[in-house]
Amino acid sequence: MRQILFFIAAVLAFCACSSDEPQPTDREVYEATQWLNEEYGQDVIGSWLMDSIQDGTFREIVELELNADHSFTRSISYATRERIDNNGTTEYTEWTVEPQRSEDGIWQLRARRDDDGTIGSYMTLGIGDKYNTVIQYVGFLSADDTTMYICPVLWTPMKFVRQ
Repeated sequence: MRQILFFIAAVLAFCACSSDEPQPTDREVYEATQWLNEEYGQDVIGSWLMDSIQDGTFREIVELELNADHSFTRSISYATRERIDNNGTTEYTEWTVEPQRSEDGIWQLRARRDDDGTIGSYMTLGIGDKYNTVIQYVGFLSADDTTMYICPVLWTPMKFVRQ
């Protein structure tokens, strides 16, 4: 009986010493995430616009509203037009705009260990509801008072300007 009481006391003492605070699984990634939020967290809050014309015939317009409560709204519009060669002069038809697509969700700045072991900086965009959420990782390059650079995977960096 004495051994059982001694065992129970030891278990209780061990449990009393454990911490309820979550511990990061990768200290370097945790510290990089902390730095990223301290360095850029306030700079990214606001309204951003990216308006890109490619090849003169395709236009992409992305409006991104990043709020202090980490909610966001992203609106994406596409437009196309035809290129007409007229006796050595290039002319274009009017833009045909496709319907705008909007999505809401939660954004975060976070670091992540990439497949090659390096730590990358990302903006995550969580789109969906509490039961079905898709997390999009977008490479985060930098931000200041007027400009933010992000890079969707396998794309060219996108320059957003403050609206």
